[in-house]
Amino acid sequence: MNVLQPKFEDKLFHCWSVGYRPNRGVKRALQIIHWNIEQGYNHIYDCDIKGFFDNIPHNKLLTVLKKYVSDRTVLNMIQQWLKAGYIEEGRTIHLEYGTPQGGVISPLLANVYLNELDWDWDL
Repeated sequence: MNVLQPKFEDKLFHCWSVGYRPNRGVKRALQIIHWNIEQGYNHIYDCDIKGFFDNIPHNKLLTVLKKYVSDRTVLNMIQQWLKAGYIEEGRTIHLEYGTPQGGVISPLLANVYLNELDWDWDL
């Protein structure tokens, strides 16, 4: 997290993306909305992807990460962390989808995964 977040925050994430980002949130989102209204825009995209964190496909996420991260050690650590799964009723459950809820790096990975969509919506 400490290695990747500065790289994405400083250079890659869209300035209008505010979800799960440091020093951003509702106040920043409202500032962006007001600025756009003042510029004459009258459309706002607001969406919530149901079960998003649980359904991020690992392979696609890693493909996106590889565009920005060349360090194989970091990529392997993320892949192992995603594939580690969880224990339920004494059984280890391994998944091909999702980032662990409450994981410190999950919000960053979610934003990395959605980053290209943010840029595509930049009209």
